[in-house]
Amino acid sequence: PHGGCFPSMPPLATVAGPWLCLLLLLGVPLTLGASIPGGLNNVPVSDPEVQQAAQVAVKTYNDRNNCIYYSKGLQVLNAQRQVVSGIMLYLTMELVETLCTKKQGDVDPNKCPLPSPSQQKVRGRDWAYSGFSSWVWGTSSVCQELIF
Repeated sequence: PHGGCFPSMPPLATVAGPWLCLLLLLGVPLTLGASIPGGLNNVPVSDPEVQQAAQVAVKTYNDRNNCIYYSKGLQVLNAQRQVVSGIMLYLTMELVETLCTKKQGDVDPNKCPLPSPSQQKVRGRDWAYSGFSSWVWGTSSVCQELIF
């Protein structure tokens, strides 16, 4: 293992999706008039808003943690939208730690090589975002670090 922030885990291919919990609460302007306030609605993971939210979440995670290596978002597993005073977007994602160190400067984690499959590590994290004109950091710690 290359000794990053993630605990030792089995290869990514053997990790079950339900064990990966990355909960994102993203507040965006209220744009859905047909939704019932407070209700959760499934959103396709391919939705551009979901993909944008996932990119922001991974960037925020990399900016705010003290890990040696950058992390990269592998995939969004599930997305739900909740209409409240704005729109909350809940995402369940998979992340993997890359081989690019933060000492290398401003690096695009999506272009970083990954460790061998036997060394890939995935982590669950909770992020909460709120804001009505932009993506803004909120609170964290709903999901626990995963141990397999």
